[in-house]
Amino acid sequence: GYLLPGQTVRVEIEGLGVLSNPVAEEPENLAYY
Repeated sequence: GYLLPGQTVRVEIEGLGVLSNPVAEEPENLAYY
C-alpha cells in the first residue's frame, strides 16, 4: 500500500502510485493531479 485505500486508487489511476509522493497525502493536492 502507498497511502490510504481511497487515495491509493486515485494515485494509481493517475500513474503516480509508483512515485508515492508525500504530497499525495493531502486530498487537496490530489485534486491537482
